[in-house]
Amino acid sequence: MLSNKIKLYKVETYVAVILFIVFLFYFIPASNHNIRQHDEFDGNFTSRYLIVNSGAFFETNPGTIIYGTMNGLPRANFVRFTEPVALLMYLFGSLPGYAIAFIIMRLVAFLGIYVLGRDFLKFDNEKKGILILISVCFACLPYNTSYFLSIAGIPIAFWAFLNIKNKQRLRISFITLVLFAVSSNFVLVGFHLCFVFGLIALFYSIKHKKIYWLLFAAIAATGITYILTEYMMFYMHLFNHSYHSSREGFEKLLSLNLKGVLGISFTNIFLGEYNATNYFGYLFMPFMTYYVFIIIKDNHDPVNRLAVLFIVVTIMCALLTTVFDWNKMGFFYETFSFAKIFNLKRFISILPGLFFIILMFTLMSINTKKNKVLHVVTLLTLYLFFILIWRGNISRNRSSFNCTGLTINGDRPNTFNQFFNENMYKQIKKDIGKDSVNNVISFGLLPAPCKYVGLNVLDDYQGDYPLEYKQQFRKVIAREIDKSLQLKELFDGWGSKCYLYSANEIANTLQTKNGFEYEPNLEIDTEQLKKMNCKYILSSILIGNSKDLNLEFQKVYVSALNKQSIILYKLI
Repeated sequence: MLSNKIKLYKVETYVAVILFIVFLFYFIPASNHNIRQHDEFDGNFTSRYLIVNSGAFFETNPGTIIYGTMNGLPRANFVRFTEPVALLMYLFGSLPGYAIAFIIMRLVAFLGIYVLGRDFLKFDNEKKGILILISVCFACLPYNTSYFLSIAGIPIAFWAFLNIKNKQRLRISFITLVLFAVSSNFVLVGFHLCFVFGLIALFYSIKHKKIYWLLFAAIAATGITYILTEYMMFYMHLFNHSYHSSREGFEKLLSLNLKGVLGISFTNIFLGEYNATNYFGYLFMPFMTYYVFIIIKDNHDPVNRLAVLFIVVTIMCALLTTVFDWNKMGFFYETFSFAKIFNLKRFISILPGLFFIILMFTLMSINTKKNKVLHVVTLLTLYLFFILIWRGNISRNRSSFNCTGLTINGDRPNTFNQFFNENMYKQIKKDIGKDSVNNVISFGLLPAPCKYVGLNVLDDYQGDYPLEYKQQFRKVIAREIDKSLQLKELFDGWGSKCYLYSANEIANTLQTKNGFEYEPNLEIDTEQLKKMNCKYILSSILIGNSKDLNLEFQKVYVSALNKQSIILYKLI
């Protein structure tokens, strides 16, 4: 009987590992694999590519100007030289380095859930297959590779923190937290996780009536590591008073009433959002409900008490994710102006890790030796869950925001080669010739392919850039902004996508002419473009009033790779 149980555990483990390996091969960033454009390859990847190939990657002066985008940006606006993804791109080449980061990130995600379950749950060998399968599911979530361990590393960070609380594995746990800080993003998750850790340390100190100095030391070590590695960002935003970030121009929309805050908080626990997706947590509602009754029945079990802590922390993070959009929070933003710049809603980045930790406690605790049927149902549910995660990754690579995996949404998929279309953009660069030292701007196209072949771009997707540049760029599209509230909210309320927009393009009401989308009356200030040193517009949209704008038609490029057509206009 024992040998049969061990055999079953081995089969479950083999299946989980095979699923993981197949996933890695299918979704790894490669030249002929589908990629996600939004938030990843239209901005994060090419920003790293630009700084890695600028010759100033290891520049230590935050104010050194790096050219190639937006008339030159301070070094501090790019990722730090200690950032692992950029370092891997520097060492192994852009796409190979990015692929290596993709694999490492998922291996750490797997390891985090596994060691947390192994060291803080009591289970027999026959449950190990379930733990490994949960770990594989977490490792295969649709992470943004450029965020590296920011989301994928949450479980292993909690593993280290709990070890320190119990005074176990102290050396490796402190090292883990330091490495997590080096490998994650302070703005995206670092501040928020340190805040959560601080509350947990405070809770234990009050509960046991003694100060948990080691926990506070762990938080301090993590915070100091962030400060040292992100010193350029801290310097530019806190000490360089001549620098004003584009984020200072954010116009905060407080759109949620109390009902909306509570409803979205609940939804976020079980689904997450497109950057930090849990993928169909509602599937596990019956299991979790059953586990709640187990906790109520046996609330003295240390495992159950630890599970309660994670449940409370999850609910708290979900509420903090949405409460900053509550329509009663106006006073907060008036009192603390930094809150407009620093996105406090990023508690949502912690939720996938917390959800899977709770899922691990649930499924490992309710599967007992006596209930073989529940064990089989658990396995089948996890296999279904993996299918939904797989479909969610496919949907994500089409830039859709589907958080369930039930459908595959989004635009027609693009491979890396199709999106960057090197041959065509290199030909454009060659035809422009010496003029390529000046800026080009795109209309109806993303600027990322231009950056990738070394064209200087006036437009870009940047989370942080000088406010002065945003104000200059706004003059170019001011009349189009006046036509569209949606465009006004997109640029004035956010502006990280500093693109050449038209109101018709945003509203998706463009006409069609001669096989192109057609904008009959694009109201942009080309004189302002010239002041910003722009000479060419690359457009996938036919501009009907090009002569009125002093634009001279140059050439139409048609890609042999995917039949993409681009019109080249010159400012005269």
